[in-house]
Amino acid sequence: MNMSNRSSIPLPEIGHLLPTRKVQMSLAKARLFSLPRESFHTHDHLAEKIGIPRAAPQGLMAYGYLSKLATDFFGPSWAFDGELNVSFINLLDREDELTIAGRVAAVEAAEKGHLVVLERWVDSNRGVRVAAGEAKGYVDAKE
Repeated sequence: MNMSNRSSIPLPEIGHLLPTRKVQMSLAKARLFSLPRESFHTHDHLAEKIGIPRAAPQGLMAYGYLSKLATDFFGPSWAFDGELNVSFINLLDREDELTIAGRVAAVEAAEKGHLVVLERWVDSNRGVRVAAGEAKGYVDAKE
């Protein structure tokens, strides 16, 4: 019986590609994520003041999408004993369609079950990688 609330899944193979997710960005989503404070994330005129042509959604939105996919893979306990490291590489654009994807990079036996390392990334339809990193978490191997 799985007492840890962790995912009990067949151990994934290294290189296994994870399901991708598409997300359409919009200024409205950026505003919902950033308000009530006005900033270059929410208004074009504030973005122009710092040299950005128009409002740019927060990179933390990409972090949130990567977190969601890690939770989907590892299960709800990942929020308590998992890890997510992300580098923000390029600005998001409010018109981007994002593709969130990843692959299994490593699987190791550990005291808490099996440690699985996922390489994760977020690409825009502009051909630009906007964020990349890895998620680590534990799974209980299904017999």
